Amino acid sequence: SIAAVSSGSVKSTIRLYFRPRATLAADNHPRATDATETLKDHRMRKLLIVGLVLVSSSLSAPFDSVVSARGNNRAQGGQTKRPATFDDVLSLKAVQGATVSPDGSQAIYTVAQWDAEQDKMERRTRVWKVATNGSTPARQITFGEKGDWQPQWSPDGKYISFVSARGGADAKAQIYLMQADGGEAWKLTDAKEGVPTGGFGGANYTWSPDSARIAYVSTDARSAEEEANIKKRDDERVFEGDFRYQHAWVVDVHTKQSTRITEGTAYTLQGAPSWSPDGKRFVFGGATTLMLRDNRRDIYIATIETKQVD
Repeated sequence: SIAAVSSGSVKSTIRLYFRPRATLAADNHPRATDATETLKDHRMRKLLIVGLVLVSSSLSAPFDSVVSARGNNRAQGGQTKRPATFDDVLSLKAVQGATVSPDGSQAIYTVAQWDAEQDKMERRTRVWKVATNGSTPARQITFGEKGDWQPQWSPDGKYISFVSARGGADAKAQIYLMQADGGEAWKLTDAKEGVPTGGFGGANYTWSPDSARIAYVSTDARSAEEEANIKKRDDERVFEGDFRYQHAWVVDVHTKQSTRITEGTAYTLQGAPSWSPDGKRFVFGGATTLMLRDNRRDIYIATIETKQVD
């Protein structure tokens, strides 16, 4: 029996092989010495279904090949097995962060895998897109050299945003935009310390309801004196002393102009702000310090126009 299973671009083929198998069961004469008669009496009492399930899945292209147990393998009673190798582990891919488009026709998600880079292996994450009805295969839509994270749809469905560090070894992660139907991505933010690539809730930016602005989190930049000391290697490292707080900014999608909304040392943001339906305010969670052992937390509301925080 053969069954083909398809969900989007994920296709699987299942082959089941059946054979009857006589089994011994307890009878009224447990001490019977005639094994042949016992087997005959209980023949066909139970049918053992031996299923060999062979699944081949693909996230990036149509189903290319099916592995089947035939010939010698079937005669030996199963598929040839071997110990897992280090290369097998490096070939594993992880799917994360799936998000459906506002009209429900498309989904974007990230695929993490190991890539060879010079003499070492680096874990890279890239953004993929697939039709939710399975009409077209999934395809990779971002190709950042260091990876791409936190993909989101704009509320109007026109744009796809993500965080990526592009432009050299010292490049900071920034928010990038691209048209929903494809094309080159462009950099939206230019935060000096970049946009964090992870954190509480899995993202550090959110779209406004009207798709015109994005609120994001960024770490306070070092002062000119601190930067100079770092270059001179005259920067002592004090345990739990580098308290550079994270604060909220809002960037205009069309002008690329960023405005700082929160500041100070009363709190440090944790996770992306959440917009009000009218787009005039957003709420965010703040911690008293950056120390993990400091569990003091609070919720704040910021008014965008006046920058007032309550």
